[in-house]
Amino acid sequence: MGSRAKGDLIGHIASSPQCDEYQPGKFRAKFTVAVNRHVKGEKVADFFRCVAFGKLAEMARDHLSKGRLISVDCEPQQYRWEEDDGTKRENVSFFVQRLTFLDKKTDGATPSGPSEAYSDSAGPYEPGGDEPPF
Repeated sequence: MGSRAKGDLIGHIASSPQCDEYQPGKFRAKFTVAVNRHVKGEKVADFFRCVAFGKLAEMARDHLSKGRLISVDCEPQQYRWEEDDGTKRENVSFFVQRLTFLDKKTDGATPSGPSEAYSDSAGPYEPGGDEPPF
């Protein structure tokens, strides 16, 4: 059996998603999830960069906004590269496989139900190209 990395994040959207059409008809949404933890009695927030593709990206674009409480099932992926000046860089992005709303979104007086879940049966992303998809 091969190895696999999988993660679950529960937190609040730190800012509204940035969405783009990276190829004709193929959408990508980038957003950050803030997850609180306690260190020596003080609340500390960790920020995780998430990337959604396809229908999940469209759903994120249409329904996620700063402050929404969500659960994200995801796969972390690490990228390493070297800048032109020789500086070595690395980044971890979390590729979204499933989103679940844990709060009620209110648009004026019209709430939508909690625990709406969306998943991407096609997988977390579509590989291709030399540029990391974040």
